[in-house]
Amino acid sequence: MRLGYLAVGLWLLSPLTVAACGDDSSSDKVVVYTCCKQEDLDKEYKPGETLTLHWVPEEKEGQPGTETMELTALMVGPVGADTASGASMGVRIPAQPVKVSGSPGAPPVSKILIPRDAAPGNYTVSHTRRGGGANVTGDAVIKVVAGG
Repeated sequence: MRLGYLAVGLWLLSPLTVAACGDDSSSDKVVVYTCCKQEDLDKEYKPGETLTLHWVPEEKEGQPGTETMELTALMVGPVGADTASGASMGVRIPAQPVKVSGSPGAPPVSKILIPRDAAPGNYTVSHTRRGGGANVTGDAVIKVVAGG
């Protein structure tokens, strides 16, 4: 009789054992990047300085792949520059594209050298992440002050 109870008990526990040992592929993580650290944007820059944008890694649910992601940044401005009269053409400066894949090491950075003759004002910094199944874009504003 006790053997019967043991057999029934094992039979009832067996689905739990199988469930606990199952393949849980939904726990895979993939690393994506967003731009940028807030202190990169809050700082006032002077002509001749380098704008350094630190890309921030984030873990998201997904299947890790070997696809390369490309991180780009573009500084344009100053915002409201009078380009119609030709008095000020403003600047349009791309950062060198950064390619990342696999496990992250040190977080990537994008660098833009602000020209020595850049006019003071607000500049738009557009940033894009391409790859990983999506293109993600955004804009931020930095301030360039008169050199000294």
